Amino acid sequence: MTNRLIVLLGVVCCLLTGNARPQWHVSAIGGGGYITGLAQNPHNTQELFARSDVGGVFKTTDGGRSWMAVNNGMDWWDQHAVRSVALDTVEPCRVFRAGGNLIGWQHKGSIHRSVDGGLSWQLVCDSVDYFGNGSTRMCGEMLAIDPTDHNRIVAGSYSRGLWESQDGGDTWRCIGLRGERITVVRFCADGTLYVGTAFDAAIGNAATIHLCMDYERHLPSRLYVIDGRTPRLIYETDRVAIYDVAVMDDPRIILLATNRCMMRSTDGGAHFQRVTGLPAAAMYQTVVRSPHHTHRVFTARKFSDVDTLRIYVSDNDGADWHLWSTHAGHAMHEYPSYATLTNEWLGASIACLWPDLQDPQKLYFTNWWGVNVSYDNGYSVYGHYFNGLNILCAESVLRH
Repeated sequence: MTNRLIVLLGVVCCLLTGNARPQWHVSAIGGGGYITGLAQNPHNTQELFARSDVGGVFKTTDGGRSWMAVNNGMDWWDQHAVRSVALDTVEPCRVFRAGGNLIGWQHKGSIHRSVDGGLSWQLVCDSVDYFGNGSTRMCGEMLAIDPTDHNRIVAGSYSRGLWESQDGGDTWRCIGLRGERITVVRFCADGTLYVGTAFDAAIGNAATIHLCMDYERHLPSRLYVIDGRTPRLIYETDRVAIYDVAVMDDPRIILLATNRCMMRSTDGGAHFQRVTGLPAAAMYQTVVRSPHHTHRVFTARKFSDVDTLRIYVSDNDGADWHLWSTHAGHAMHEYPSYATLTNEWLGASIACLWPDLQDPQKLYFTNWWGVNVSYDNGYSVYGHYFNGLNILCAESVLRH
């Protein structure tokens, strides 16, 4: 009773002194945080949105030099474990985010929409589930907007199937693939949709599988194509997990970034072969086409003891590859004091590559510490001190 009385008196004192609600401001704690995806406004390329595994969504209006958190309306912590973000290229003020996490051995999830450029968010779907801070957080996007009809949005989920909205996100329905571990959804320019999945062993192992799954499904990795309304299986394997997908102008050429290698098909996905021009037995978490060069595509290798920045480029639809920058020592600029200025640190766990939609010399890439930018085709790299992104891993706060 005494303790309760003390607490009550403390609350009354705060109310009387007008300090019931603390005032907050951004404090740069340091340490960075994992940025796992980017989306850029084609009408204003200085504006980008970044997703993170625990910090929600961030926005820049100056081309990555500074960032601000845009999470107004997120009421639950799992909504800050963001698995995907998508920007409507017709109405760029309309943005979608998908997030969720494992709670009580069940995966929660939701899709939110903003109609004011991320200033506020509204829930539009809670029938999905995600693992935004899990083992597939660095995979491709789970939200995709049809380039032929911007009111059609498709959302993959961790285990509850593939969902679709045909009215700009107002209503949603499941169109199949329930129980599949979806890792990426990717539209082609003609509206054809590709969906990749991963087998359970690529998400957890015997010692940790109970920590990241509701239950095992014992399904292989699969690649689906949707050119109407029904998913059609075109490839499956139990040897690799599909993390990201790129389809070239020639639709017969498909590239898969996987947990063990880069794979390439020249017959529309019926058969895939390992790409021999890249380091073998390596994980590739992202693969993306250049918006400026028809046959150019980028990928990044996770971890290495020998490569420099570990970003690779191909100029012939993924058949042959070389290091994006072959300089022995990169010029690294504007990094915070906690950064270890080595190429190994800079290349660690790259989750997303984003060629700028306007400048062919500019490339964004994200890793465990934030968003990095090169303005000169890889000769130098800027961190811009990860301004606004260096508080992502703060997990607790106390008030005296």
